[in-house]
Amino acid sequence: MPVYNEAEVIQDVVIKYAKVLKKIPGSEFVICEDGSTDGTKEILQRLKKKYQLTLYQSPKRKGAVKGFLNSLTHAKKDIIWFSDSDNTHDPSDVFRLLKKLDGFDMVIGRKFPRKDPAYRLFVSWGLNTFINVLFGTRFHDINSGFRLIKKELLNDFLPKLGTFPACILTELSLLAIQHGHTVTEVPVSHYYRHGSSRAIDPKKLPSLAWGILTAMLHIRFGL
Repeated sequence: MPVYNEAEVIQDVVIKYAKVLKKIPGSEFVICEDGSTDGTKEILQRLKKKYQLTLYQSPKRKGAVKGFLNSLTHAKKDIIWFSDSDNTHDPSDVFRLLKKLDGFDMVIGRKFPRKDPAYRLFVSWGLNTFINVLFGTRFHDINSGFRLIKKELLNDFLPKLGTFPACILTELSLLAIQHGHTVTEVPVSHYYRHGSSRAIDPKKLPSLAWGILTAMLHIRFGL
């Protein structure tokens, strides 16, 4: 679980996820904190022992892509449960994903109905529609931050990840399907985010979009 500046919600998130993880034998709760400046670091340190967290902390902010990569790199179990840390998911929905995992290499939690601002819904619709046309897929929420990933799939592609300037989970999903791995979606609950927004600076959108587009074309056609 990657974490950055979630002081308002991180204690509730840890408590809820730890409760669910107790029902999964042999599980490990890995948190990668990415240079938070709002007190998140201190909260996690306080919770670490009580909830048996495997906690990695960075003295400085590395950014979303490196933060996600860090989380995936430190995951060691055969099945990896990746989740956002912003309290917008119901952790018990992981059991829906586990029921679907047999026969698939990755199960994405499709947020339905989504509780996001209109601009996020529009961007997500555009991303998924473009991908479905380009790759012949039928995704609804390919960049969802709530999913199960088999470790063997991750091992295949972890060294290749990071060419996308954003949306690294989309990159992982596309690499997987392009190389014959099986990926599916399962509807999961979604809740409104409380606190500060994680909106991308509009000035950066054109360069991010171009970077993602060129990386997608490289995956699809080797360009």
